[in-house]
Amino acid sequence: MKKYILVILIILTTIPLLACTDTSTKDYDYNDFNYLQVSSYEDQLYYLDGTYYIYYYSEQCAGCHHIKQDVLNKISSLDKDTVLLFDVSLNYYRGINIEPSFNLEYTPSIVKVYDNKHVATYDNYQNAGLVLSVFDRLE
Repeated sequence: MKKYILVILIILTTIPLLACTDTSTKDYDYNDFNYLQVSSYEDQLYYLDGTYYIYYYSEQCAGCHHIKQDVLNKISSLDKDTVLLFDVSLNYYRGINIEPSFNLEYTPSIVKVYDNKHVATYDNYQNAGLVLSVFDRLE
């Protein structure tokens, strides 16, 4: 009898915990952020004065695919910082090249721009966690 009471007690305490599950994330696609897509070569350095970031990705990149929802959920929650999106494959076909001063070699990558100047490039084709760590610091 004590076993049944214990099982019922465990079930009753578990049910409220299920209600605490974080459901604030949504499955986004890059198309949900068309207004943030870099559409010209000049946008990479002259999008706005001050600080902003550009996230370089490719739909064919396994690392990009792995962190896609984390990145897009973070972008959707930003209040202060600005992150632009640059689809490396698509923009290549559009004739929009990557700004050479960024020294970008891999995707996923994120570049920090301040007052129309390249500040830093964060990329690591073996560990997309480096890119996510930059996103974690954004507000």
